[in-house]
Amino acid sequence: MQDGGYKATVAVYYNSPLLVVLKTHGRKDSLVEKQRFSLSPAGDSLVLEIMHIEPEGKAEKLVFTKAQ
Repeated sequence: MQDGGYKATVAVYYNSPLLVVLKTHGRKDSLVEKQRFSLSPAGDSLVLEIMHIEPEGKAEKLVFTKAQ
């Protein structure tokens, strides 16, 4: 896989009730991030948490709601 012209490595695993994606990319694998996908408690939206491991950064949380 390539991301922005650099080689990337992705590991995907299920950690009930989350789908976890661990991505290493960038120049000399200098960027590492973990993404966790889950359903909201009501089950009406998808929650995506992005944690920047290397370099350390503020975590992000995105909520995608299904259109009616």
